[in-house]
Amino acid sequence: MGEHHPAERKICVEFCTTDLITPNGPLTSSHRNKLIKLLGVRYNPTTDVAKMSCEKFETQAQNKRYLGDVVDSLIKEAQDETDTFEDVPFDFRHHKVKTKPTFPVQWRMTEGRKRQLQLQREERLVADDERKRERLLVDGMALLERNARAVGAREAQERDKAEALRVEAGRTVRAGRLPARAR
Repeated sequence: MGEHHPAERKICVEFCTTDLITPNGPLTSSHRNKLIKLLGVRYNPTTDVAKMSCEKFETQAQNKRYLGDVVDSLIKEAQDETDTFEDVPFDFRHHKVKTKPTFPVQWRMTEGRKRQLQLQREERLVADDERKRERLLVDGMALLERNARAVGAREAQERDKAEALRVEAGRTVRAGRLPARAR
C-alpha cells in the first residue's frame, strides 16, 4: 500500500554451533568454545543456538549480506589458533533457565488409587442411603421449591398491600398521580 514499517528491513539469523561446517570441515571443540565466547549474549546454552539480527541498512538484502559477513568473520576468528581464549571463562549470566513445573509422581492415577477412590464413592453412597432412610439427608430440590413458594406468597402479599394503599375512598388512584384534594 506504499506504507513502510520500520521493522521490515530487519533480518535475523540463527544457527547451531555444532552444525557449522566450514571448508576445512566441522569446528573442533576448541574452535566451537572460542566461537561461543565470541558470540557472548547472542548464544543460548540451553538450545545451543546463536541468534543475531541486523536492521542497520535500508534494505533487507544489505542487512542479510552484512550478517553473512559477520558470521563468516566470527567463524574465521574462531578457527584462528593464535589465541584460543582458554583463559577466558564461559559467561552465561545473560541466560536465565526457565524451569518447567513437573507433575508430582504421587499425584499420578494408578490402578490402586482408582480402586481406593471407587471404594470411597461407594461408601459415601451407602452413607447417603442410610441418611435418606433416617430422613437426615437434605433434599436440595425440595428445599428450593419450598423456598420459592414462600417467596412467591410473600411477594403476593406485598402486591396486595401496595394495591390496598392505592385505593382511596373507594376509587383507584393511578400510579404516580395524587388525588385532586391532595394537590
